[in-house]
Amino acid sequence: MGEVGVAADRGQRRGRSVCGGAWLDLAALLAIVLSLGSIPGCSDGDGSDGSGSGSDAGGAAEVGGGGGGGAGATFAVIANEQGCPVAQGPFGLDGAPLPASLAKSCVVEGDLHIIGTPSSTPDDAWLAPLLNIRHITGSLIIEDTGVTHLDALGRLREIDGDLILQGNHNLATAKGLAALERIGHDLVVHENSTLKALHTPLLKVVAHGVVIRHNPALESLAGLDRVETVTEAVRIIDNASLVDLSGLEALRDAGGQGLVVAENLRLATVVALAALQKSGIMLEIRANPDLTKISGLQQLRMATVLRIANNAGLLGVDGFSKLDQVQRIEITDNLKLESVQGMSGVQKPTRLEVRGNAALAKLAAFGGATEAAEVAVVDNDTLGQLAFAKLARIGKLELHGNKVLGSMAGFFPTKYVDVLSICDNPQLQQHKIDTFLSQLYKPPLKVDDCKAP
Repeated sequence: MGEVGVAADRGQRRGRSVCGGAWLDLAALLAIVLSLGSIPGCSDGDGSDGSGSGSDAGGAAEVGGGGGGGAGATFAVIANEQGCPVAQGPFGLDGAPLPASLAKSCVVEGDLHIIGTPSSTPDDAWLAPLLNIRHITGSLIIEDTGVTHLDALGRLREIDGDLILQGNHNLATAKGLAALERIGHDLVVHENSTLKALHTPLLKVVAHGVVIRHNPALESLAGLDRVETVTEAVRIIDNASLVDLSGLEALRDAGGQGLVVAENLRLATVVALAALQKSGIMLEIRANPDLTKISGLQQLRMATVLRIANNAGLLGVDGFSKLDQVQRIEITDNLKLESVQGMSGVQKPTRLEVRGNAALAKLAAFGGATEAAEVAVVDNDTLGQLAFAKLARIGKLELHGNKVLGSMAGFFPTKYVDVLSICDNPQLQQHKIDTFLSQLYKPPLKVDDCKAP
């Protein structure tokens, strides 16, 4: 689903019905409340702060506040067993202000939108009715507003849907979310031009995915410190002031789609990923120009594709010693990369590709690999040494455009190659290629010198 499948259906997702039961018409709800004083089975709030009027605590219901409720919204405040009033949403779908009556509630059933329109820009005052809200059963979306802080959300603990902060260009911090413990779907922080920090110290659960993207002032991911797993993906992309990944130290599982760290102009290190064990379909570290070394990630065991690409200042790659569940490894177009080592746990990848690394002099990784469907070593201008200590079988071997490569001794364990493609390696003489061919147990099915049209 797109960028972790978040914004596309944000206006459509509904929270669960009042107190988790079946939806009731308004008359039926009033009848229950007036006769019993509460709705049987309600347990959404604790009412510990005594918020709301005395009649709220006693189970009375109030109907009204229709202005600003959004198209199709019905506003009802209903006290649950603990005296915590529940407001039935959704609210704000039409860009109108939230009803002041929300201040009497601590649970919102459904989505809650605070979204700017061409005719109105929500400001801090729009958030005031949310002062007592602790639980939102749908999504909370704050988008294209003029808000400078989120202090009115200081009691919010749970969001069952998404939390989306997008296009809020005056918002410098999200510390108003200091009580937030759980997000039931996605956390999206996108295009907030002055946001420097998240400040969600109690946040432990983001169930589906995390997208932190296009926030040019963001300096830290602190606030994600307790999040250990997501089910879908983590995306940290184009945050120009982010120098490290501090805040992701607890992350063990980046979900089915995996982790992408890309286009962060000042990112200098990824050591905060030391606990990462699984990265689903992809672990991609791409286009981070100030990143000079990728090391550690010693706990990583699984990523279907490991891609390290277009990191202009990257000098060395090492580590990944436990990575054994991987199909493709791509190390491409890192122009200053001098050395690739480690990855000793990789055994039977479908493709190893080392391409376009102009400064790479030695390739000494993949020491545990015994076979590979494809190995491509292409256009590495200064590559002179290869060392594949156990690589006995290769489906297709490509050696193209490596200007100083003069030997195939690094393939000394190799006994089977189905397709051999060697060309444009000016220092690699034919007799060296013949020596390699003579060590094979049987000739390749095809030898390609790249001269055929």
